[in-house]
Amino acid sequence: MLAALLLAAPLAAQEAQPDTARARRGFEGPAGTRATMVADSEDKDPFWRWPINFFDPWQAKKREVQEATGLTYGLQYQTMYARASESIDDAEKSSASGIFVASASWDLFGAESGNVGRLVTRVDSRHVYGSYTTSPQLLAFQTGSMAPTAVLFTDAPFRLMTLYWAQGLFGGRAGIIAGKIFPDDWLNHHQLMNPLTDFLGLGSVFAPVVSLPNPGIGIGAGTWIGNNMQLKVVIADPKGDPYNDDFWEFGGEQFFDGEFFKSAEVLWLPDPDNPYGKRVSVTAWHADEYDGPDGSIASTVSHGVTLASNWTIGRWVPLFLAGVSNGGGANAVADAFVTGGMGYRLRSQDVTGVTLSWLSPPADGLRSQTTLEGYFRFYISDAIALTPNLQWVFNPSLNEDVGSMTYFQIRARLAL
Repeated sequence: MLAALLLAAPLAAQEAQPDTARARRGFEGPAGTRATMVADSEDKDPFWRWPINFFDPWQAKKREVQEATGLTYGLQYQTMYARASESIDDAEKSSASGIFVASASWDLFGAESGNVGRLVTRVDSRHVYGSYTTSPQLLAFQTGSMAPTAVLFTDAPFRLMTLYWAQGLFGGRAGIIAGKIFPDDWLNHHQLMNPLTDFLGLGSVFAPVVSLPNPGIGIGAGTWIGNNMQLKVVIADPKGDPYNDDFWEFGGEQFFDGEFFKSAEVLWLPDPDNPYGKRVSVTAWHADEYDGPDGSIASTVSHGVTLASNWTIGRWVPLFLAGVSNGGGANAVADAFVTGGMGYRLRSQDVTGVTLSWLSPPADGLRSQTTLEGYFRFYISDAIALTPNLQWVFNPSLNEDVGSMTYFQIRARLAL
């Protein structure tokens, strides 16, 4: 399949060549390592500005280094407090955690031709604060929601999250990636799906029917088909990094045993110069069964199809997600889901949004749940953003003692 994609690229190139700037963007989604750094470097013009110029020399040096060497780098720290209105068996109702991220992308050659050879890496430290016994992401399960309400805000040791090579081919009409990757950086995207900056609930940011692996060993390829379509495939370890204490863990045990997570996506971009503005994608995936350390089955076979779309109209960003699966896989929390929503850009990078999500749990005997999520991200300076988030869960699948419950969350983020 990878070979077929690459062979198709020169044929597509005969129709029309995208400009070099478009080719440099590659095939990554808006929550990817490099895409996040690019968004963080954009100028902000928020309503409420805290006049801090302390970081101006840092930003100026970053631009100087990038222009001189092709190296882009960034630091982020995001902190989160979450509280649920209900719990199960007197479990803890609140949690707080932080995520430190250091990332870099180095364009080593090919910038002028579009055949960019790029090394990308990211290091994370995810940690729960103080005496809290669970992370904000897992708080959902012990209070009642089937879907995590604070994606990525977990408790995991300091470690290398990604390290991969990305190579553009045929003037940027095609590309390949290989190394330790986040598989979801290349599939099932909409414009407001980054949980570090926008929506937080799983049903709002990614398809809960997918048994999505942790970052791990993987390869992928993408190609333009004509001027408005892309085809992308990813093959990765179905479990990925087990998040042990080894900083250099690559999570490739299942991959080298012949067990894979495989996905293929067709993406339509009516305005390819603004790839996150208007997009419609259909993704099919299959994840193999794999065993745990004791030899028992840790994850069953998972397969299904998802759709993701957003369609920017002025300041409005309507979005739609849906998917079905066989309900298998260790990380899937639904066998069917539908999400509709709307984002609105108030000014510059300030954004508010709302979604309504419905999911059907894969386990028998659990009721379907519906979640209404709203957030408002506003910048108080170029580098600091605050985001209050409220999720109202109706008929929570894991807490049948209540008809509805709420999760109040607030995220603060510093991006340098």
